[in-house]
Amino acid sequence: MVTHPKRTCSRTGSVLHLTWVRQEEALAAAATLDGRYVLGTTAPEPDAATILRLATQRDVPEKRFALVKGPLAVRPLFVHKEGRVLGVVWATRAPGVLAV
Repeated sequence: MVTHPKRTCSRTGSVLHLTWVRQEEALAAAATLDGRYVLGTTAPEPDAATILRLATQRDVPEKRFALVKGPLAVRPLFVHKEGRVLGVVWATRAPGVLAV
């Protein structure tokens, strides 16, 4: 078995043995950057607090759109007569047409 300061690899027959050691210094250095990210903007005089507030508020409308686009728990309508089909079409299209 050959030992490296950070990892060990050995083989016994057809069995492979792996061991490793955590690099605490490297993990601590990486942890200093946890929760930080870059925000880009084209604003001429960006205020860091304003840009961060607007970036975090972007999540709200995205969740609302996902809610609207998501699946609805609605029972299917089975109509066979032409008049009833036209009634269902009118009832679903009328709010959009009347709102314009």
